[in-house]
Amino acid sequence: MKIPTLILVGILTLPTFAQTNLPPIDNFTLVTNLWFNGYKSNVLAMAEERIAINSNDLAGLVLKMEYDFAFMNASCISNDIFSVIASAGTITNTTVKSHYAEMKSFLESF
Repeated sequence: MKIPTLILVGILTLPTFAQTNLPPIDNFTLVTNLWFNGYKSNVLAMAEERIAINSNDLAGLVLKMEYDFAFMNASCISNDIFSVIASAGTITNTTVKSHYAEMKSFLESF
C-alpha cells in the first residue's frame, strides 16, 4: 500500500510547520534512497527517533505508517492512521490544510 506521493512529499517537505523544535526530514532523496535500497529499518529508526522526541511528529508518523503498510504490520496500521490524521489535523499551514481532507478520506478508507 502506498500513500499518495503528493501527500507524502508534502508532509516530508513541510514538517517544520508541524514541529519547530526538531530538525525537519527535508532530505527526501536520503529517505527515498534508504527505502528503495533495502534499508527500510533505517527509515523506521529515523521515524521512531522523531516520534520518541514528540509523539505528534508528522514526518515520523508518516514514515512509520509507510513502514507498517509495507510489512503489513496489521496490529499497528489502524493506530498509525489515527495518529497521522490527528497530527495532520492540527497543522495550520495552508498547503497542508488544503490536502488534509483528501488525505483523511484516503486513510479512513482503510
